[in-house]
Amino acid sequence: MKFTRYPSLTNHYAIGKTRDLIGKLDDEYYATEKNHGTNIQLTVDKNLRVGVGKRSTFITDEKPYSDVFELSEDIIAELQGFIAENADIEQVTLYGELFGSGVQKTDYQANKDKERQVRFYDCFIHFTNGKIIASKKDLYELVKEEFVAKIIKTGKLIDLVKEELPKESTYGGNTFEGYVYKPNVDNYVLNSNNNGIYYPVVKHKTEDFSEVRNKVKIELGEEEIKLHNLVESYITKNRVVNVLSHGDIELIPQNIGEIIKLVQEDIKKELIKENPEVDKNLVYQIVRKKGSLIVPLIKKIMFEEVE
Repeated sequence: MKFTRYPSLTNHYAIGKTRDLIGKLDDEYYATEKNHGTNIQLTVDKNLRVGVGKRSTFITDEKPYSDVFELSEDIIAELQGFIAENADIEQVTLYGELFGSGVQKTDYQANKDKERQVRFYDCFIHFTNGKIIASKKDLYELVKEEFVAKIIKTGKLIDLVKEELPKESTYGGNTFEGYVYKPNVDNYVLNSNNNGIYYPVVKHKTEDFSEVRNKVKIELGEEEIKLHNLVESYITKNRVVNVLSHGDIELIPQNIGEIIKLVQEDIKKELIKENPEVDKNLVYQIVRKKGSLIVPLIKKIMFEEVE
């Protein structure tokens, strides 16, 4: 069984800087709500073995991820039957979010009911010949409606990113993180490179959940000054929360140093992706000096967890 990390998403305001997405602005996309939970994945291979993972690795009995086994019993059986009928499949991985009580503080109905739920938003099928597809068709056929992300609307990508975001969530309450836009086709063939799998998916977050504060345009000021401002705009509480939601590290005082490093890596990766013209070495130097701005954000989140 192979662990496959879910591809990174492109922010909606940066699609004009991504060559592949520029060519897809008139393509038909569909929107699902971006759930505010923690990343999970459910994998079944050709030997019908089952694996549950978080953002970066498979897990076994680690809470709250271990709840996915119990919540997904029927889905696992469905996937095992599907693979047994298709000899050319190596493995199937569903990607989703675990949310509700004890996962993230939200206004969702699941939190109010003190329960945990899962919603799957993608299905990657790995074939024995090495081909990988993202199958919208199989996701919505194999997974029951209550466990799959609801399709909100469809349209040209360029039109979707221009539309105003709603205030209320389809999960109940006013915790609305944003939308995710994906190609509206039954099966999308995925390509791999040195950075992993590429998938032309766009995230469109509300200001409350944006990981970039008051986005600064790269054209402002002298190079080093504008880069300092740009880097600082990426240092937000929402980014820290997002990094922690990957489940790679526990939010405890002893881990503050490691959390800072993870946040810094996340900033460097996204900033350079969205601003490919910047001096990478200068970005690395500046980000390294900004750890002191990340510390109070970590502590604030830590205190909120205690309350």
